[in-house]
Amino acid sequence: MPMHWAMTKAIQWYYKGLFHPLTIIFAGIIVIALIESLNRPEPSRANWIWLTLEWLLFPLYFLQAALHIVRDPKTTVFELNLIRSWKTLFLARIAVFLASLTIVVVPSSLLLYLKGFQDMIIPLALKGLEYTTIVSIAILLQSRRGALAFIITTAIILPSASLGVISNVPPGQKLGTVESIMLYFVSPILLHMNSQLLSMDEHVLWLVTIAISTLLMLGSFIIFIKGELHA
Repeated sequence: MPMHWAMTKAIQWYYKGLFHPLTIIFAGIIVIALIESLNRPEPSRANWIWLTLEWLLFPLYFLQAALHIVRDPKTTVFELNLIRSWKTLFLARIAVFLASLTIVVVPSSLLLYLKGFQDMIIPLALKGLEYTTIVSIAILLQSRRGALAFIITTAIILPSASLGVISNVPPGQKLGTVESIMLYFVSPILLHMNSQLLSMDEHVLWLVTIAISTLLMLGSFIIFIKGELHA
């Protein structure tokens, strides 16, 4: 089966059911909530932006999109019979997941740009990259229940923990280098809004975050292929 034909077939398979009308409505709610957040006065504005994009609404949208991509082993075997390529199976899942994120990330980025918050576009894009990394790892898990627990922990609980960490930084002090890297990877939007606490230049953290995500996704890709082929 030609690679491009198999990829097209795989993507079409995963598109089924992904863009349910309720999904579009949910994405619209996120954009509306972001508009409301950006129009709020300081200091409450930052909290509402964080709630919308990193701790509540966007993570819930991510959760439903991720669970459409993460399948149990029996379903994976069935899909392999249709697609006939482990590589294509993995890449198609990631491609369709990225397409689902664009429904939120693109209009939100445009809104941030029009409202004069251009500095937040890259942290939002890095949040999308983090979500893609989480999905690539969740695909390796052998049960949807385990994948659900992993996704909730990384997408909702850890960002909440990040807020607790930065809230306890003593006045006049900064996060350590390792803390800055780890927390920025987990919560780029929150840490961008509290960049005065970072011990590293934020531009460097962008590159570090991209590097970590790339390595994790590449590792997930290799493990998925090697592990499944010899299962």
